Amino acid sequence: ITILDSFFSSQTFSELSEDLRVDFERISTDTSNDNILPGPSSLYHLEGFEEVEKIAHIEINSIDLSTKMDEDISGKIELRLETFKDYINPRIGKTEDKYSFIKKVLAFLGEFSGNIIVSTHLESSKKEIEYLLEEEDQLRTKINFVHSDLPHGFYYPTDKTIVLTDGDLFSVKKTKVRKVSSTSTDLFAEQISTLKTGDYVIHSVHGMAQYQGLKMVGSGEHQTDCLVLLYAKGDKIYVPVYKINLIQKHADSEQNIKPDNLRTKKFDLLKDRAKKAIKNLAFNLLELQAKRHTAEAFSFSPPDHYFKEFELSFPFDETPDQSKAIEDVIESMQKPLPMDHLVCGDVGFGKTEVAMRAAFKAVLDKKQVAILVPTTILALQHFNSFKERFKGFPVTIDFLSRFKTPAQAKEIKEKLKNGEIDIIIGTHTLLASTIKFDDLGLVVVDEEQRFGVGHKEKLKLLRASVDFLTLTATPIPRTLQLAFLGLKELSLIQTAPPKRQSIKTYLIREDDQTIKTALEKELNRGGQVFIVHNRVKNIELIAEKIQKLVPMAKILVAHGQLGGRDLEKRMSAFYHGEYQILLSTTIIESGLDIPNANTMIIYNAQKFGLAQLHQLRGRIGRSDKKAYAYFVIPKNKNLEGQAKQRLKTIQTYADKGAGFAIASNDLEIRGAGDILGGSQSGHIEAIGLELYMKLLKEAIAELKGEKSTPKIDVEISTPYPAFIPESYITDSSERLKQYKKVANCDSLEKLNGYFEDFTEIFGIPPKELRNLFTILEARITLSFLGLKSIKVAGTSIILQFDQDYLGSNEKLRNQIIDSFLNRPKSYQFTPEFKLIYTSKRHITEEEFLQFSKDIAQKIAPC
Repeated sequence: ITILDSFFSSQTFSELSEDLRVDFERISTDTSNDNILPGPSSLYHLEGFEEVEKIAHIEINSIDLSTKMDEDISGKIELRLETFKDYINPRIGKTEDKYSFIKKVLAFLGEFSGNIIVSTHLESSKKEIEYLLEEEDQLRTKINFVHSDLPHGFYYPTDKTIVLTDGDLFSVKKTKVRKVSSTSTDLFAEQISTLKTGDYVIHSVHGMAQYQGLKMVGSGEHQTDCLVLLYAKGDKIYVPVYKINLIQKHADSEQNIKPDNLRTKKFDLLKDRAKKAIKNLAFNLLELQAKRHTAEAFSFSPPDHYFKEFELSFPFDETPDQSKAIEDVIESMQKPLPMDHLVCGDVGFGKTEVAMRAAFKAVLDKKQVAILVPTTILALQHFNSFKERFKGFPVTIDFLSRFKTPAQAKEIKEKLKNGEIDIIIGTHTLLASTIKFDDLGLVVVDEEQRFGVGHKEKLKLLRASVDFLTLTATPIPRTLQLAFLGLKELSLIQTAPPKRQSIKTYLIREDDQTIKTALEKELNRGGQVFIVHNRVKNIELIAEKIQKLVPMAKILVAHGQLGGRDLEKRMSAFYHGEYQILLSTTIIESGLDIPNANTMIIYNAQKFGLAQLHQLRGRIGRSDKKAYAYFVIPKNKNLEGQAKQRLKTIQTYADKGAGFAIASNDLEIRGAGDILGGSQSGHIEAIGLELYMKLLKEAIAELKGEKSTPKIDVEISTPYPAFIPESYITDSSERLKQYKKVANCDSLEKLNGYFEDFTEIFGIPPKELRNLFTILEARITLSFLGLKSIKVAGTSIILQFDQDYLGSNEKLRNQIIDSFLNRPKSYQFTPEFKLIYTSKRHITEEEFLQFSKDIAQKIAPC
């Protein structure tokens, strides 16, 4: 009796025979294998099976039994399901792109006589499918929508049912991120978290001081955390944590800093001088902005359903800040002005997707897109990324670099001129006068700081007429300042991919044993290593030296003087794991994305700029493995000045997403760069970047004629303990950062957002922290009323108004007098503009907050 599985065919048998033969040949030629078994023909009866289907036989369905024999299989049923993809592909035939695929699927479903269920896990996917069905009246009535996270659909023949998912039509989303902070990162809070005892800080009122640490002041229930600041002649100031917004860390760019003297007016003079210089600068900046706003540019159309389909084909859930960046850029493109938008986000944080969405929007409106990158390697990587992402969409993409032959380059230039290429990716060769576009609408610049002065001038000319999108991990100080001031549109992407770890950074003297240990540590876990040596002249000698340290490792040398093809081949070999160590110049700074490379050694690190060090370090730590960066400095060389400060900064900001913080630090270390000119650098040095930016924003608002009520920093004294307990957040630098974040809040919405973050990240806030939020909420509520101080004591609340301020604001002064003079039972009002409120019992935290809201409502009703 011959019994056959129903899925058996002569073809499956032939495939099995061939697999057995190939396996045996591979094993028998492997000298390291100790297999002694004979070939498959000695073990299996292989002849004649091709004819077996022709003889009489019984056909049965096989049952897949679990190997766990103790598992209870009663109540379980196995369904023979066919994946939707396997079922539909033979029935609709080959499709050229995503559009024709969807069109053919809908046409097939229209003819299908069984049940159709469409499962979506996003509301946007459901809306898009409903849009596609608008003209398919008959099909629309046959479809049942369900909400589920099913990634792929299937066909169930017994019930003649097709289950189709949004993943089958668009793309399966891989969840990329969990919870994200509801508030944006405060740059200066990140900076102050690195504050250590002995560092220098700048107080907005009193000037330069030495930080002496956090100290608990008060006793019993009247305690609060204070920052202790030391001034000249041993004078000390205790700054309560709710006023930490007045304090910023100094960048230490000058040696021999001395604390200011509280008994002189030196800091006030410095501020006055800075204000005068800032006024001139504000005028120049506004003039610059006005010129841009009078220029005209193409106004792109709003996103349509084609754009939506491209959006849905993204294989990840966008992070909230990535979504915001995409929305901001697409919105800017719709304005009739030339867009100038900066997207700042660390390597691997999803900046490229923002550029891809913008590029697709431009192509949909029949415009060409130029993607400008600093290196040939990055051009190649971007080309591959774009080709993969745009697969299934009718977009023509090419790249231009020295990897192309002269004949290929000529053909690409011709196609660009004729409008046959939609997206061109390339190095600065795209800025050459021989490059002519048919209709250029968008320029995307990746890492602008890497381009030379001449190239930047050409970019400036382009900026006047086409939309510009700049992507960077660490913006150059000039760009950063424009963004700070709101003169350049800025989007920050600061959500790291899941499991991404910060990079452990070491600063070491050159020492063979340490480098040998670092290399062996990475190689022993099967990883790869980048070694950066920026001198081609003796790079081969370094290669020999490394080979002696790790004789078993395969080392590859790469530098810019190699031919294009050779360099591409070498990089590809390292990418595919054929070599363990890549010794190169800084050509790897932008380019290869190798998750298996998680150690980097940089020789002569003191010679590199901050942005460059950060960019290089970004080549590693692109997987869930812990990454290590070693900045090597010469054995007998003492570091001084800016080099020392740069290396200190890069060590401090080891987190993923630190690029923006590094750039702001660079702004203080190097001074303001070309936008502000040398004269302004001294002012930033003297009064600190945070205060400088605040004054500059005020000056710009004043020149624009914007009316703003100055916020007086209210002094609040309460008997309530208001601080972050050590038991709640044990790390002191994290406490400082959180203090700065909440104290910098200038709106109740932001403050409430931070309260939610505390609950989400650290747990239910204790009473002391809730009190701190009460004080800050009261301060924000009362900040526009001309108050100097508030004191809560027992049954009384004493408010002291600023007489000078009220003298210049008659309307507010009259409102205050009218509100309280005619209520002598509850309020006592003195000629010195002191308001005393007396309650019948001790005033609680909740009553104090309610009192603040009532007062604000009485004086300045909404």
